[in-house]
Amino acid sequence: MNAIARTWPACVSALQLDKLRMGESVSDEVRAHVAGCAKCGEAMKGLQLDEPLPALRVVPLRRIWPRLVAGLSVAAAASVLLVLRPIDGVRTKGESGPFLEMYVQHLDLVRRVEPGEAVAAGDAIRFAATSRVPSYVAVLSLDPRGRASVYVPVTEVRAGRDVALPIATRLDATVGEERIVGVFYGQQFDLEPLRAALEGGNFVEPGGCRVNRWSFVKR
Repeated sequence: MNAIARTWPACVSALQLDKLRMGESVSDEVRAHVAGCAKCGEAMKGLQLDEPLPALRVVPLRRIWPRLVAGLSVAAAASVLLVLRPIDGVRTKGESGPFLEMYVQHLDLVRRVEPGEAVAAGDAIRFAATSRVPSYVAVLSLDPRGRASVYVPVTEVRAGRDVALPIATRLDATVGEERIVGVFYGQQFDLEPLRAALEGGNFVEPGGCRVNRWSFVKR
């Protein structure tokens, strides 16, 4: 995976830019600021498609939230097979969080990936967060080579179930187990020390944070 920028470059949060990009309600102040700010304009473009994707439709019998099926922003493309399986710290259904869910786009279908399910080569993935309180959320990855990177930079996320995080990704071709760490915190935080600690093998849950861990296998 190509590493996402370690610090968010815009004045306005990714959540607000994503809402504005998708036509959702934002304050007049935010709308006016983005209209006149080059940094925020470029950041909002970064949330849009980097490559054309087919029209999406919902898999029958599965509820898919509209913000999850719209506007995937793809970071890197590769052919891989992913098998999800839970590890220590995964949350069970029915809990109010905080925890992550992963969604996959295969051809023109979007569905939630359950633990142990496989997805086909070239699929795009996107994360959603569940939390009973508003949080700042980031998603880190440790790939099979031991390299830690950022899937989702620190993002302001409202309270709720399955709130879509603003960046979607196609995984690279590195095979093996990839570990995911979702970090939930009540205020802005510096993600780089956590990324470095994850890569160095000494990641410890920071005080005041809630961490959700699981993994998938790329084949």
